[in-house]
Amino acid sequence: VKVNLTNIQPLHENKEICFLGMMKAGPFDITENQALDFLADFGNPNQCSNTDVVKPNMAGRDVTNRWNRGWIIDFGEMTEQQAALYEKPFEYVRRVVKPIREENRRERTKRRWWLFGETRPGLREKLSHLQRCIVTPEVSKYRLFIWITTSTIPDHKLHVFVRDDDYFFGILHSKLHEIWSLKIGSTLEDRPSYSSSRTFETFPFPWPPGKEPQGDPRVQAIAQAARELVQLRDNWLNPPGASEADLKADVERLMKQWERIEKKAASASAKKSGSGGAPALLHGEPDLTIRVIRDVF
Repeated sequence: VKVNLTNIQPLHENKEICFLGMMKAGPFDITENQALDFLADFGNPNQCSNTDVVKPNMAGRDVTNRWNRGWIIDFGEMTEQQAALYEKPFEYVRRVVKPIREENRRERTKRRWWLFGETRPGLREKLSHLQRCIVTPEVSKYRLFIWITTSTIPDHKLHVFVRDDDYFFGILHSKLHEIWSLKIGSTLEDRPSYSSSRTFETFPFPWPPGKEPQGDPRVQAIAQAARELVQLRDNWLNPPGASEADLKADVERLMKQWERIEKKAASASAKKSGSGGAPALLHGEPDLTIRVIRDVF
């Protein structure tokens, strides 16, 4: 099927769902030992815990590989006076980040040296209502999505989806969305790049996001398939005492689960459009085995 995609436009219903993560513009990252030291200190004059500002951090490489146990100091959108009440983290930022910020050409970034270069207030407001969200690397050889807690600070190399439902996760991980992202997105060297505006906001969901009929068996089936896929993937990544045979069996189950998500997402789109079959885009994608293993490594 030939489809002209040169004139696609962003869909209004897809707005304010996908955001870029935090742009630090300075060395706010700290080691795990430093984080534990700050977290063990309870001497702040505001009597607040440093957990308010010392948080786990996740970058793109933490999604495609394993989390490197990174931590970061994040004062959100606090004033300098408010941030200074978290004494040890503030002193660290004053000593390490401020000298670098003083050389920054952007006056606003130089003046607000204790804050990230881009604090993403819109993203923070959306995340304040959720316990978890979905992220995907901006650039990755394979397109994959994972859940993270909203207490984790996403790096600017991650796209953040402010949804916490399994159905939405299943659609993002479907073959339809994968093909769309590969066809619509750009590339960096040999790696596909994901774009909030170009890739996500133009994607035609089976129903407008947030208006899915929750009682619809197709929505429920996609959600259940997504839950099972995440569970299998987590078991694969953290197999307590698993044998080689167990791991091979998990791969087979992952392959079957991936097929289920793709079929259910395709079925939902086809029935919604009334066409009896969803349009397909042709491209040189990897085979199913590679697309399953991509979620593991």
